[in-house]
Amino acid sequence: MERVFWLAVCSVSVYGCYCVCKATMEAFQQRSVSFVPETTYLGWNTGFPAVTVCEKYNRHKIWELAERTYPNADTSTLSNLAMYLGDMIYYKGKCNNCNKHCSGSTKCPGDILQLAKKVFTNCSSLLGNCYWNSVQFDCCENFYPELTPYGICYTINSLQTTKKNVAYHKTVDLISNKLTGPGRLEFNTFEDSELHVHSPEDAFHFGHQVEPDLESKDRGNSYTIYFRIMEIANDVSLAGLGVSQRGCLLPFENPLTTYKFYSSSACITECQAMAQLKLCGCVHQYTQVKGPGRTCDLEGILCIHRYSEALYEITATGLPELNVTCNCITPSCSEPEYTFITTVPVELNNNAWSHYTLQMLSLPSVRYRRNVVRSKLDLVVSIGGAVGLFLGASLISAVELIMYLCVRRTPRNA
Repeated sequence: MERVFWLAVCSVSVYGCYCVCKATMEAFQQRSVSFVPETTYLGWNTGFPAVTVCEKYNRHKIWELAERTYPNADTSTLSNLAMYLGDMIYYKGKCNNCNKHCSGSTKCPGDILQLAKKVFTNCSSLLGNCYWNSVQFDCCENFYPELTPYGICYTINSLQTTKKNVAYHKTVDLISNKLTGPGRLEFNTFEDSELHVHSPEDAFHFGHQVEPDLESKDRGNSYTIYFRIMEIANDVSLAGLGVSQRGCLLPFENPLTTYKFYSSSACITECQAMAQLKLCGCVHQYTQVKGPGRTCDLEGILCIHRYSEALYEITATGLPELNVTCNCITPSCSEPEYTFITTVPVELNNNAWSHYTLQMLSLPSVRYRRNVVRSKLDLVVSIGGAVGLFLGASLISAVELIMYLCVRRTPRNA
């Protein structure tokens, strides 16, 4: 009877220990992180969004390039070349005129990137009068050229662009706090341009959504754009958890090969490049890709054009219709959220330039924070407590058991 009693007690204890340890492991795997608002805002340094300026289509520049490229061509040939160059240099993912205007006697040039550099305005001629919180800075020391799917643009405050050596260049730090007040960025553009405001980690891809009020701005106007920012802060011990536990990727966990920092948009951009390689065996000259891969000739561009609608539809999970899989569903741990309040346009007396002002409406008084509520140390303590409570075991008990099995039971030589 005594044996039955102790067998029942031990069985219940083992089962209870198993249930508690199982619940502890499930909580560690699924509920290790809390996502809560934080309001201790007095000491915060708040970042600023990245701003990308892309030059709009300019038919006069395209026609001049066609005349310089083929000085002896007749008007009909130049017209065909201009249509082709317009589609290729100001690329939008499609080339409707390639097959039509590059046939017969018309031989269209293939080195589009080099031709684009002759068309797109350089930084000093595109941007000027840059101010951060009413303090002037050198535009071209801070706006860096970036190759996007739509051509050569200029970006400030992007993590994806190649930074100049700060020891020899005066770069501006776009940080706002209680000493500086809400951030305010101002600059002029001297060509018709498109303005894109986005996260510093973002990269452009076909189908990338931007604020509709910030596109297609012509010279002769002043635009003031008001926005709010919601940042995300992360616990320093977040790196000790797995990606599945925290549900996001930290900056140093970058699985991409083309971009220096991970974001969902950068991942989709790289996935679209891999899809171009898979479907057509080449990539457009504006597409950034590392490793093996060739730049498309006219035949390859026509192939990409045939799949252009599908390439636009590629999402974070890919596109099953093309058998394209993208592992981009995991967001970045630090990517902020921007809310654009309004854009106030004012007509200028001079149409030689446009003026842009990006104004943070106010310093944020709340941000989200990822806190680690169950670390690996908490897991060890919880499991150790459960084993001690139900089984009366400890680390010393385990060592004693090993000693008993391996040492004391070994017969001694007489």
